[in-house]
Amino acid sequence: MKVKFKPEDFFVEEILKDGVVQKTHDTRKKPGKFAIYKVEKKNIDTLSVMYSMSKILGINRDMFYSCGLKDKYSVSTQYIAVDENGFRQKIVERLKGEGWSAEFVGESNEPLSPKHIIRNFFRITLRDIHPDELPEYEENIKRVANLGFPNYFDEQRFGSARHFADYPQDKEVLDFIGKRVIKGDFEGALKIHFQAVSDHDRSRVKKFKKIMREKWGNWAECLVHAQDKNDFRILRYLVRKPNDFKGAFSMIDPRLGRLYLEVYQDFIFNSVLAEVVKRRFSKHYLFPYFVGYFVFPYFPEQSEVALIKDLKIPLPHPNAVIPPEIEDIYLQVLGKEGVKLSDFKSGIENIDFVDSQRNAWEFAESVEWKISDDEFHEGRKKIELSFYLKRGVFATIFIKSITPLLPISEVEKKPIPKIYTRDGKEISVSYKKEDRKKKVIILPT
Repeated sequence: MKVKFKPEDFFVEEILKDGVVQKTHDTRKKPGKFAIYKVEKKNIDTLSVMYSMSKILGINRDMFYSCGLKDKYSVSTQYIAVDENGFRQKIVERLKGEGWSAEFVGESNEPLSPKHIIRNFFRITLRDIHPDELPEYEENIKRVANLGFPNYFDEQRFGSARHFADYPQDKEVLDFIGKRVIKGDFEGALKIHFQAVSDHDRSRVKKFKKIMREKWGNWAECLVHAQDKNDFRILRYLVRKPNDFKGAFSMIDPRLGRLYLEVYQDFIFNSVLAEVVKRRFSKHYLFPYFVGYFVFPYFPEQSEVALIKDLKIPLPHPNAVIPPEIEDIYLQVLGKEGVKLSDFKSGIENIDFVDSQRNAWEFAESVEWKISDDEFHEGRKKIELSFYLKRGVFATIFIKSITPLLPISEVEKKPIPKIYTRDGKEISVSYKKEDRKKKVIILPT
């Protein structure tokens, strides 16, 4: 199965709460108001769109706000707010750049943030599906649409945790800026900021990050190669105060800095949720990703879902209140990481850990699907899915939840996962085609 075979295969649209945008055609700027743009983008990430808009308008990037970051490899419709104080005379009605266009649709009394989204609409096409897999796909779609799925943060959330990835002679390092901050290692946190390699990085950015690794400490030379205004400010500060790494870290764009810290909190959340799923469901399987494993229930029962569907798991924070029924799991995860709830504070005013909680279980709404021939893969099928999710819920986790576990052909080389019982006993899933239809589970002798 292939997701995002082409950008149009993954479409997402933000649905804002009623009354957030006050529709008007008056483009005269008004102090204290925010101009709202409806942005359509393709193969470009949200931060790059805002950066491009800021250059066209000549407005500081700090004056741009969004409800969330939409996947680069998709076609997306979202909203971006611009502080009207930044406009010289009047609001520009239409903007356009490489891979995106924006139209002024109204105003708001406050900048946009995640709280203004009510949900997201998704239209996703899964391709290159073997016809024999279709019954299992349909069964999984129906089950997940009815029973829901674990509400993990998906791996695209953890891009900043990978660094030195463009140096094949070294082992790839997995580390979190948030954990470095907790340990007081602001130099290490800055190293990850400047050296973490993302799949979204352009070639010149990768080149800059390579220079940052090779010339670390030679701030004047690094400054010459800076690609971003914010990085330029940080490096210029280090030229003046070469050892004040905490001061330099505090100069990171606050929105990006807070996201860096939250990524480590999200990792803790995922680790706690994975252990909860292991204990609450009679059977589960592991789905690897680069910072660990997702744990998904294997054919869950309604009664099992009832035990978890209302559970809220707090992100680690000094003010977090852990539900008593998962306190032992939570403390076990923190202990493995060598941290405590009281550690989750940065000591920096504008860049700190968030105090929030997240549903352990989520449901897709209005799930519909259609099966037809895949025009790009001869003899294969495609499934066109559409559904709504609450803000912050990852559509890719929904997709992982409905993906069949067993390969149909040896060509696909999909690994056959191991299934475990609640007490950790391993059981096997048959790989024989005739057994699959019977959904036979073979216990090891």
